[in-house]
Amino acid sequence: SEFLDELKRSLLRVSDNPFAWPKLSKNTRKCIVHRFPFVIIYSCDNDELIVHAVAHFRRKPDYWKYQKGQ
Repeated sequence: SEFLDELKRSLLRVSDNPFAWPKLSKNTRKCIVHRFPFVIIYSCDNDELIVHAVAHFRRKPDYWKYQKGQ
């Protein structure tokens, strides 16, 4: 439950200011989840925030790039 609470707080930070986080690629950005070794990989399309993955940044950090439809 602590992880989910921190994930929600991170998503709120991203939604409040989506362009404040560092770029991961041309279209994606990443936000580190505090207290846990996870990042939120997301992009912005007009007024929509698209979360592509919540990824462990030490274990296969690029797994989400190879998922079908990415």
